[in-house]
Amino acid sequence: MTRLVFSGLLVLLACGLAFAPIATEAQSPTGRLARTSGPAKVQVLDKVTARVSTLTLPIGRTLTYKTLSVTAEACWRALPLEIPESIAWLRVSERSFARTGTTTNTANRSENARQGERQVFSGWLYASSPSVSSVEHPVYDLVLLSCEGEETD
Repeated sequence: MTRLVFSGLLVLLACGLAFAPIATEAQSPTGRLARTSGPAKVQVLDKVTARVSTLTLPIGRTLTYKTLSVTAEACWRALPLEIPESIAWLRVSERSFARTGTTTNTANRSENARQGERQVFSGWLYASSPSVSSVEHPVYDLVLLSCEGEETD
């Protein structure tokens, strides 16, 4: 009996998928969005101190916030008659100070505190859906607020 019910459900599912309407027009994100020349506004939450800061990131330039280096590579904004949306390509790296060994010589101490960077995030951030693509960092949360500036072609 259960086998009959299960096979009947499979037939109904197959028929529903076979007669589903076919999309006649592809909706491309670039068709509804315009690239902007202005800065990306990003909100940063410091989880340790519970302080929120807003960063204004010029396109193509790196901004340093505490131990993070944040670069906005591109910023897109919805056209005026579309649903409001902003999308930005961000690259986030973290500076870390690694010790190469313990010495008592003061001349070697500067070598021991070498500065290195590791990439934390590289990808698109969406203002309307921060959980779709998020910066995973133990201390900081980054959320895109908006893309500003003039529309470019």
